[in-house]
Amino acid sequence: MSDRAEARRPACAGGRMEQQDSRASTGSDETLRAGLFAQRIAALNAALALAYCVVGWLGLKMAIPPGYATVIWPASGIAVSAILVFGRTLWPGVAIGAFLVNVAIGMMRLETAGLPLILSNALCIAIGSTLQALVAACIVRKRFGRPIQLTSAWDVALMAALICPLACVIAPSIGVTILYLNHSIPATAIAESWATWWTCDLLGVLIVTPVIMLGPWKGWRILWRGEPIAHYTATMSAVMMVMIGGTLTAWKVTSEFVHDRNQASFAVLAHENERALRYRLEAYSRSLDGAAALFAASDEITPDDWRAYVAALNMGTFLPGLNGMGYIRPVTPATLPAFMRAQTQRFPGYRIHPDSNAPLRGVIAQIEPIATNRAAMGLDILAEARRRSAALHARDTGKATITRRIILVQDAQKRPGFLLLRPLYQPGLPHVTVEERRKALVAWIYAPFIANRLMEGLTQSQGRSLDIHIFDGPVTADDDTIYASAAKGNHRPKYSVTRTLLLMEQRWTVRWTSTPQFEQSVSTSEGWLVLLCGLAISWIFGILTLSYIRREAYALQQVEIKTSELMERETVLQQAVSALEESERHFSALASLSPAGIFRTDDLGFCNFANDAWLKTTGLSPDAVMGVGWMAAIHPHDREKIRAQWRTAMSQGRTWRVELRFCHSDGGICWVDLICGPEVDTQGQLIGLIGVGTDITRRKDLEQENEAALVRAEQAANAKAVFLANMSHEIRTPMNGVIGFTELLLHDEPRHAQRTKLELILESSQSMMELLNDILDFSRIEAGQMVLEPEPVNLQKKLQSSVAALHALAERKGLPVSVIVDPALPQMILCDRLRLRQIIVNLLANAIKFTHEGHIIIRAIRLPDAVLRIEVEDTGIGIAHDRQTAIFREFVQAHGAAAQRHGGSGLGLAICDKLARLMGGQVVLRSNPGEGTIVALQIPLVAAEGEAMAPAPTMMDPPVRATIARRILLVEDHDINQLLVSEMLERLGHEVAIASNGAEAIAMVDDAHARGLPYALVLMDLRMPHMDGMTATRTLRRRGYGPDRLPIIAISANAYADDITACLDAGMQGHVAKPVRMSDLQAALKPWLRVENDHRMLTGSAPSPELARMYRQRLDNIAALFADAAAPDGLTSETKAQLRNAMHQLAGTAGLFESATTSSALREIYEALEAWSDEQWRDLIRGAAERFTLITGQPERAL
Repeated sequence: MSDRAEARRPACAGGRMEQQDSRASTGSDETLRAGLFAQRIAALNAALALAYCVVGWLGLKMAIPPGYATVIWPASGIAVSAILVFGRTLWPGVAIGAFLVNVAIGMMRLETAGLPLILSNALCIAIGSTLQALVAACIVRKRFGRPIQLTSAWDVALMAALICPLACVIAPSIGVTILYLNHSIPATAIAESWATWWTCDLLGVLIVTPVIMLGPWKGWRILWRGEPIAHYTATMSAVMMVMIGGTLTAWKVTSEFVHDRNQASFAVLAHENERALRYRLEAYSRSLDGAAALFAASDEITPDDWRAYVAALNMGTFLPGLNGMGYIRPVTPATLPAFMRAQTQRFPGYRIHPDSNAPLRGVIAQIEPIATNRAAMGLDILAEARRRSAALHARDTGKATITRRIILVQDAQKRPGFLLLRPLYQPGLPHVTVEERRKALVAWIYAPFIANRLMEGLTQSQGRSLDIHIFDGPVTADDDTIYASAAKGNHRPKYSVTRTLLLMEQRWTVRWTSTPQFEQSVSTSEGWLVLLCGLAISWIFGILTLSYIRREAYALQQVEIKTSELMERETVLQQAVSALEESERHFSALASLSPAGIFRTDDLGFCNFANDAWLKTTGLSPDAVMGVGWMAAIHPHDREKIRAQWRTAMSQGRTWRVELRFCHSDGGICWVDLICGPEVDTQGQLIGLIGVGTDITRRKDLEQENEAALVRAEQAANAKAVFLANMSHEIRTPMNGVIGFTELLLHDEPRHAQRTKLELILESSQSMMELLNDILDFSRIEAGQMVLEPEPVNLQKKLQSSVAALHALAERKGLPVSVIVDPALPQMILCDRLRLRQIIVNLLANAIKFTHEGHIIIRAIRLPDAVLRIEVEDTGIGIAHDRQTAIFREFVQAHGAAAQRHGGSGLGLAICDKLARLMGGQVVLRSNPGEGTIVALQIPLVAAEGEAMAPAPTMMDPPVRATIARRILLVEDHDINQLLVSEMLERLGHEVAIASNGAEAIAMVDDAHARGLPYALVLMDLRMPHMDGMTATRTLRRRGYGPDRLPIIAISANAYADDITACLDAGMQGHVAKPVRMSDLQAALKPWLRVENDHRMLTGSAPSPELARMYRQRLDNIAALFADAAAPDGLTSETKAQLRNAMHQLAGTAGLFESATTSSALREIYEALEAWSDEQWRDLIRGAAERFTLITGQPERAL
């Protein structure tokens, strides 16, 4: 808009012009209105300029120490808010006020800056301040309109950002630029000056602008979501300004108080440093007095005497900073020849320098230590003005005097220093007047000082809390610097003390300044805390005041509304009474039709209303239910509970719910779910309760039936567990005979046809036992009776042993099985050894079963998040996608005909999945039909500490005894098992006695002990008539038959971990599970039948000659197999299988015929064969054959 158009707009008090209502006004009216407008604008500009000057002066007064820089510039807030509220026609007022304030500031520096420079700076700064205010107002009006319209807190924040941080960039940028161009500030101060200026304007706008914008200005409005915001009254605005002014004053006073307090603390440190300086110089003066006393007490001072005296002072320890000590002789032309003769005799090569014809010369005759002061020897100190002035002053006054700042000739680094001179007069001569002193002068005792060394370490605070700067004379010029403890830097000290000291007839100006460490130690936020708290209180007051104004306006509005409402209330009240009566009728009608019982009582519990359903529920008549009669029908056991809840509900006025019983007159019980709530009148007073009751008798009957059914189900589950335990025992017992006798027959070297049939019987029996074990495991898992026992497990060996267990089956189908273990896996892991092997063997058996060609790979991988993954990969028939979830269910296989072709119960994967979940993991599967399958076990990976170790012991270590009985007592009630186990024991070379129950066993043990023929060991069945094995074992232990005297090994069909633990707790030393295998029996007996100093197992009788012949024949057969395997083309799958089987049988029987060392070596060969991969067989078979020949003594065959 042009200036002319702006001039034609009449102004209101807020500076906004209104366009003329009619263009038909006369010219005189327009002239009059234009004149009034110009007068009003002029008045507003004058008022604004005055306000700017006053507030600017107050801003200068708000400057705080230490630099007394202005931190808050409220005048910037005055300028922005004035143009924003009254319009941009007030920009001259801002410009004039800013110009006058900056001229006043410049006049304070009139001596250093001329008047033209002051006026130039003030004009440019005023232009910057004016532009800043205009830009801020224009941005806000363009963004939020006029009047300002705000709709959210985001708008408020945006407006504050536009006015404060953004617009406040203009004035500092223009002002700092012009000051720099006019050389008023150096380039190094541009950034700091700009930041300080911007901060001052920012705080000023932030504090002042909101108060002015909310002032009582006509024609000015701020809308909040379309509604005008209430403005302050004039009084409230004045109070706000007073509060802000008081806050700023308190902030300034507090800041000055804190600074004065800190300055006083710093002055104490400076005073301590000054005292230390005076004390140190006084100490040096005393040392010169001592030298003067030495001269007075001696007729002649030789160089050695002086050297000894100086050395005795120990200057390095007691006089730090002292560079040496010497004496100076006054020499005239008459005394010069004699002086030189004496000096050259004492110090060959001695000379006086510089050359001079002066009538009086002061020559350094001797100084010690000479090593660091050699350049000073022979120096004429009177040849230099500052030295001469101090020396003559000392001579004439008789006082120790220091020179002004000089450079010592002996200081190669040319550092500032000075001399301390003390006159020495001839003893006996008067030296009261100046003339007398001049005649009596004999010498000067003097000490040279390097200022840096002298001033170091005056006090502990020096260099830490304060720095010291010493100037020569009263002027603090850099050329007069004697000492400065800190180098020049950017640090501007906040605290300083400057004093002019008279030290040894010389004036020094000493300035102590604070270090950053001291300033940080005394720094506080008291001033800023006062400022922030004061501003917060002021703004809280302002907000509360605005809230009060809004509430007052709202109250007036509500009074008008309520007055109109009262006019209608009478009519509405009459309508409400009619509606209430109608509601009562409706309530009675609805209550009579409700299937739920409804009643109402007064505050004393007297029933005054009840519907038909409530009468039916309570079993009472309409008359009997009224009053307190309904309480009498409550069941006696529930009555007191109802009374207590009733009293609580009446006292607290809350809703409550309860289940209770009503006793009917016919003896029946009716269960009721009762909900009661308070009934209040129009004044909110409790007048009674309203209750709703529902008949829940049928639900209660069903709950009782469900509880009974649950008890029956638990009993059935317990019965199932007992049945499964009994069936396990009953099935294992006959299977023990089948498997055991089959093994015995296989050990009798049957014919080939017979061996084939016996092996089929053994394989079928084992398959049946595996099925039985799967069913029992599944039942225990389902019943929650499966308990895991984590222990350290060697993962590599566990995988290899699992493969070895099924190696023959894989070899039969020509399937190579590889084991790959991730090197990142720990050697030992913590898990349940038995269950881990059970899962791996099950997965591997499935892979072998469903793979006809290809290979099988077992991988152990370490996954992220400490997860162990053991996967079995095969190249078998695969699993259809729609069957991959189903096969983890019980009795389900991958293919419909799988059970017919491959056999199996369909429990294996279900058990594996449940065991994996017990171990905190899962079994996952990935398969494609015809491409093979990967089944993986994923469980948490927990590393076990320590090296590979054996499983945790499940039995106590057997003692080593010097002698052993050769008789074993077998306690077994089943005749087949008696025959089987006794024959196994006899084949192992033992003498067997049989007892049918625990009581008989106790009697036989006592009898054998009495006859002096004790049993070496007892094999104890657990479940027997008359007395079971547990009771018999405890009885024997109580009678004194300890484990070292009579080991007892359980032999039972109960083979779970808790069964074994129960056996050990009863006092047994081991456990052999049925069906009994000869190898298991031999392994269980061997530790307890060991004899000291004899590695052969002692038996009742030595093996028969026939058995020995068969053993030697077996050795020959195995040697022949080794020779075939080592032949170039002899290593076939069949040869490997035959060699493994033969070595397995030999490892189980060698203990009967060989020493323990030989037996152990043969077992090592067998274990090596089991662990070898296909590649290792060709490389290692020849070495194994040679070792077998060496161990057994077989004749060498052509290998």
